[in-house]
Amino acid sequence: MIVFVGDCPSQFNTDPNVAFVGTKSGKVLDEWIQRMGIVEAYLLINSHEEHLVWQIVRYYETDNNVIIALGNSASKRLDDAHVPHFKLPHPSPKNFKLNDKQYVISELKKCAEYVAGKVSVYNANYSC
Repeated sequence: MIVFVGDCPSQFNTDPNVAFVGTKSGKVLDEWIQRMGIVEAYLLINSHEEHLVWQIVRYYETDNNVIIALGNSASKRLDDAHVPHFKLPHPSPKNFKLNDKQYVISELKKCAEYVAGKVSVYNANYSC
């Protein structure tokens, strides 16, 4: 299982139980997931109940699962909780780094390779 962890959910998020639903960031993330060849992905919202969120993340960290942080804030929270993860840039349209298409391609390729190294059933035929 691949778990994408977001921090501070958008006020435009239409599903309080799943991060990025109905947001521009969610559309970008969906595109990235497809480009990396990831068939199944799970998203978490980082709520104010940090203890509960990190217990869930630690559960997903076991049994050949992969944690991917979306942005610096989520990555820092995972670092603080000592949860191994890969950090992707945040998929927000406000993230000006995403204007550099080669940067995005490079980050998605690194992420896909990280996932392939962690999950034996993952198909590394990504189209980044």
